[in-house]
Amino acid sequence: MSGDRVMRLPEVVRLTSLHRGTIYRLMVAGLFPAQKKIPGVRAAAWAAADVEAYLAKQREQGAA
Repeated sequence: MSGDRVMRLPEVVRLTSLHRGTIYRLMVAGLFPAQKKIPGVRAAAWAAADVEAYLAKQREQGAA
């Protein structure tokens, strides 16, 4: 599916419809996937597969 693709914050915000601060709060609480440092660059990103799994879990819980 997504393989090793990564998403930067603007893409995660668009995909999840969550505000930036909410994403970080959920991340600290362990409710949202942690971001990973990008080697050799002063940046971080999320694994696309992790974000997609989070969204699938949210849809599943919403349907219950």
